Amino acid sequence: MSDEHADGEEYLAEDEAEIVLAYWDCTSCDTKKIRGDVYECENCGSDRPEDVKFYLPDPENAEVISDQAGVAAAEAGADWRCEYCDSWMAASVETCTNCGGGEEGESPKQSTETYNSLDEIPQNTEEARHGKAKKVNDEDGDDGQAEAKSGGGCIKSIMTLMVLGVMGIFLMCCVMTVFLPGETRKEVTVVEHTWSLKTELEEFRTVSEGGWSKPSGAFEVSSERKLHHNDQVIDHYDTRYRQESYQVRQGSTTESYTEKVRSGTKRVRSGTTTKNLGNGRFKKIPRYKNVPVYKTVRKTRQVPRYVTKYRRVAERHPVYRNVPIYKTYYKYKVNRWFPFKTLKNAGSGKSPKWPDLSPYKIRSGKALEVELGQKRVKSKNGVFSIKVRNKEGREYVKQLGESRWGTFDKGQKVVVLIESGHVKSVIPMTEDQAQKGK
Repeated sequence: MSDEHADGEEYLAEDEAEIVLAYWDCTSCDTKKIRGDVYECENCGSDRPEDVKFYLPDPENAEVISDQAGVAAAEAGADWRCEYCDSWMAASVETCTNCGGGEEGESPKQSTETYNSLDEIPQNTEEARHGKAKKVNDEDGDDGQAEAKSGGGCIKSIMTLMVLGVMGIFLMCCVMTVFLPGETRKEVTVVEHTWSLKTELEEFRTVSEGGWSKPSGAFEVSSERKLHHNDQVIDHYDTRYRQESYQVRQGSTTESYTEKVRSGTKRVRSGTTTKNLGNGRFKKIPRYKNVPVYKTVRKTRQVPRYVTKYRRVAERHPVYRNVPIYKTYYKYKVNRWFPFKTLKNAGSGKSPKWPDLSPYKIRSGKALEVELGQKRVKSKNGVFSIKVRNKEGREYVKQLGESRWGTFDKGQKVVVLIESGHVKSVIPMTEDQAQKGK
């Protein structure tokens, strides 16, 4: 049988099929597990229900029917129901034995189903009526079930990790709220104004410079030809030799090796197909597939044998020489503004004083010409700060813009916002707030 099927193709072994006994439940007295080949309830005597559904409580260990009469009754076909008295009759009965009115060929028959996996077979009436959740095919065996379980376990693990991650973020936020410094408001008093002022001066003077070009306004210009750079050009080629290896075949050697060769096929059980015969019996048919079988054989082959030899290979290599490139180099004098001096002044109080410029010859902005030795202001920068003190005597310093710095008075009550030990902002207090704070 196995030779008629291609590799991997599944087929049913009808000659190995087993007829097993199914069961049904009485709807009148709720008796469970009544034999499928019985047509009346053993407890209350009620007939098998019109919508009877057969099931196997234990599909793997179902009771096998081996007697010839039982097998013949199972193979005869599905039971049929008399349309006059609703009695169930075996397929071998042509006319209803209860009322004599129904005939097998014209009456409805019990439904039949085919299950490709033992897990699909209903194990009680409820599952037989409404179906059951589809599981992994029985041909997958324990590995398939383990895979399904591991898949569910994986999803549960992912959900658990997500929950733990959310909880971890929540706890981290709580810890940061409790332990990390936050923004606090404090009532303080202005105790001092400080300032630091800086003025950068430039001087207009004559300098001597040189370069490959001359700027506008240059004077006392002189020039000369000087080496600017060297260009490399090919002068000639040298012949150089290198050693090169190459392979030369010298005969062959006999080598033995092993190879897997197909030697046939073997039949492997791949599952079970179960048919509900519609007469209180199920038919379990083994399902197989052909798998290739290989054997290891030893063979020989001729392998070329090579030896390594060497030869000299000539190569041309360029030799370069330097070609000097000359350009005109200029020397000149030019009048320009150059950094001269940075003047600084610092102090306290609300009357900042910029550095004194009177000792220097500062160019007037209205002057049309610039004279050598004249100075000019390049930039002016100032840093203005107030120092405040709280009731505990701790002092803070806050840098402000000059205009806002001047709006605060010594002894004035203000509110500061402190973050990580530093003053973030200063807010003036109203008279009512100042009176309440006393």
